[in-house]
Amino acid sequence: FLQPLSNKHDSYIKDTYDFVSKIRDHIVPPNCFIVTGDVTGLYPNMTLDRIMATVRQAFNDNPVQGRPDEHLLQLLDITLRNNDIWFADEVFLQICGTAMGKAYAPSLANIYLLEFDRKANSGYRIHPYLYYRFIDDVFFIWIGTEKELMEYQTFLNSLIPGINITFSWSRVESNFLDTV
Repeated sequence: FLQPLSNKHDSYIKDTYDFVSKIRDHIVPPNCFIVTGDVTGLYPNMTLDRIMATVRQAFNDNPVQGRPDEHLLQLLDITLRNNDIWFADEVFLQICGTAMGKAYAPSLANIYLLEFDRKANSGYRIHPYLYYRFIDDVFFIWIGTEKELMEYQTFLNSLIPGINITFSWSRVESNFLDTV
């Protein structure tokens, strides 16, 4: 139920092949920066209340007749709030985020960052060119200055509490997914 909702955004990348097909025929403006970014510790830093709110919003934005939204939200809440792990002969309860190994974790991450993507694309005075995201990794072309890029990173880091992104950039090349 979550996976079809998690890829309903313009910045979504399915895999390396999808990324290459999306950027292949674009002309990169001269003197720009090729930027990649990594959201630090996305899964453990997603707050449970915000996870629930973003999934509820995704259900509301994409209604499907017969989908048991309230039951799905209840089940999601149970699995998120009762995720315990055994480590060094002790039991721990995860009270923030989601476990990376859960089948729905990538879909949750994509839904969790939908607002981030919208604001990344249009919320700042300079809009990135070719902005794409694969779960917690972003790629875009920056036409502004290096100082403006750092200001943009600060802007992005202010959008969702606990969500921080670190950029790497070059005027020549960049590594992203399985590409250079």
